[in-house]
Amino acid sequence: MKKIILFNIVFFSVICLSFSNDLAKVESPIPAQDSIIGYFQLEKLNTPPFKYWFEHEYETYTVDSETLLQIDEGKISTITITIVIGTWCSDSQRETPRFIKILNEIDFDFEKITAIGVNKKKKAAETTIDELSIEYVPTIIFYNDGEEIGRIIETPEESLEKDMLRIISSQ
Repeated sequence: MKKIILFNIVFFSVICLSFSNDLAKVESPIPAQDSIIGYFQLEKLNTPPFKYWFEHEYETYTVDSETLLQIDEGKISTITITIVIGTWCSDSQRETPRFIKILNEIDFDFEKITAIGVNKKKKAAETTIDELSIEYVPTIIFYNDGEEIGRIIETPEESLEKDMLRIISSQ
């Protein structure tokens, strides 16, 4: 009887160890090699594997057009934006498509956007990421004449549109 109990303990220990090793090998929905790291064009988000979350969030988001009408066209024309995202990050997967839809709604010039993808340590080689002091993603940085005038970090305080209006109106 003792031998059977000892055998069962050893047998199930080996099974558990094997199972836990298999769990460690399970990949996230977007493996690291499929993450965007470094400078990129926002259109890249509309390609696999990113397009699955991008399209859904973009299509289902309702833009607050009433708030956007309050943005001074003269002020928005002088704005440049840097957007730092982690394609592995659920906040980036939610807020980035929404923000892009807002920019499309106001006909923003996408040539005035710098997009940077980072890894989970918020790093991206051969970019200016270290100068930006990024702690959370997404981080959307607004500039006027090269000077930072505000940020939306991770999630908006009120809404993307209202936070954007507040930042742009502050200049």
